[in-house]
Amino acid sequence: MSNFPPRSFRVLDKKSKFYRILSSLVRGEAISLNNTGKQAPDHSLHCTLMSIERMGIELERGSQIILSLDGKQRRTIRRYWLDDYNLLKAQSIMGMSR
Repeated sequence: MSNFPPRSFRVLDKKSKFYRILSSLVRGEAISLNNTGKQAPDHSLHCTLMSIERMGIELERGSQIILSLDGKQRRTIRRYWLDDYNLLKAQSIMGMSR
């Protein structure tokens, strides 16, 4: 069988981007494309978040306005985090408990 282990188990490999992003969310961090540098350096955060949602974990979303370094230009970014219920679901998927 060339498809073993199933994809759902492969994404929980500690080296995977999926695992690193989900771990950040489980730690209570609110993440955005701007602050995922080490977790998702290839700027594909939206794909990883969609994978998390496909596993049944609903993400909370919010917008934040940030200023450029010179303080003149404004940009709206999206932030993502877990509510308490989905935090428990994520911990269960990762085999963690508080």
